[in-house]
Amino acid sequence: MKKIILLILIAFSYNQLSAQLFGRHYDPGHFYTNDGKKINGLISFNKFSDYFFYKENEKAESNKFKAADVKALVVIETTKNSGLGGLIKKKPTGPETVIDSFVVKSIAEPGKYLYFAKVICEVSASKLYHKLLAPVGGAPTMSVGVAPNMGSRGSQPAFHNTYTWYAGSAYPGGYNTYYEKDGVTYLVTKSNYKTILATAFADVPATVAQLNDSKFKEIEKIIQSYITAKTGADPNKSR
Repeated sequence: MKKIILLILIAFSYNQLSAQLFGRHYDPGHFYTNDGKKINGLISFNKFSDYFFYKENEKAESNKFKAADVKALVVIETTKNSGLGGLIKKKPTGPETVIDSFVVKSIAEPGKYLYFAKVICEVSASKLYHKLLAPVGGAPTMSVGVAPNMGSRGSQPAFHNTYTWYAGSAYPGGYNTYYEKDGVTYLVTKSNYKTILATAFADVPATVAQLNDSKFKEIEKIIQSYITAKTGADPNKSR
């Protein structure tokens, strides 16, 4: 187990070093401006950052956009499982297209402390989000979170949860969970999670009963239980 962890850390460090040596990596994607305009092009984005780089095409100049400049961001990446460069004796799988989507949210005050939030549950009374944290040495990996419902040109983007997110190893740097109230988000903590989630999940008594006997480290299990009860979708099956 220790050897596998060491190999993973080496691979992450290699990814970060490659980015530093060869410049930013861009993927197809788009974002929505604050007035609802959709902009297509190429996106370079570290998911724990509050900014990204955009360029119209490979030959175009890049421009930096902050979270305050946009409403939502979508990055489309083709991932490749190379067995960590052959270090792990596992047959590589084929490429996989992954859509990663984020909506801009503020913390505690409208328009303050903006970040790119991943929707993890929008069917509850209070929407829940993940705020990804920077990994310690290494680059973040791509994980599926929410998929966009684009709507008509110029309209405000809407997002629906695909229920394919999962916790822990998907986010090398870890994450914080936030709940939304009156248009802004607040941190879910060890001291408030039972109160917050009991209110958010009040329409599913079985999940609330499970919550009452839970520990904070089991928060993802509780959220998954609620989503399954509401939608019939099991997030674990997508791993």
